[in-house]
Amino acid sequence: MKKLLLILICLPMIGFRQNDIEKTYYENGNLKSEITTNNGIEHSIWSIYYENGKLKIEAEWKDGKPNGIWKYYDEKSLLIKISKYLNGELIVENWL
Repeated sequence: MKKLLLILICLPMIGFRQNDIEKTYYENGNLKSEITTNNGIEHSIWSIYYENGKLKIEAEWKDGKPNGIWKYYDEKSLLIKISKYLNGELIVENWL
């Protein structure tokens, strides 16, 4: 009975992922990148910035693979390219 109780208590803990946000910075203090990981694997939104602080790339990841929409910007914040990935494979890429 004690073993069963222990298993039932521990079972919900299995499968919970630990989310971490990893940030890197330029020497001038501006944010360079912000990457969300689950148990060390890229997951969710991934953002890369120019040294001037403006967004360069915004990308979606799932289980360590590109998945979803990736947006690319120039240094003036103009959207220049959109790519779509599915399970790590590039599906569509459009230059604007």
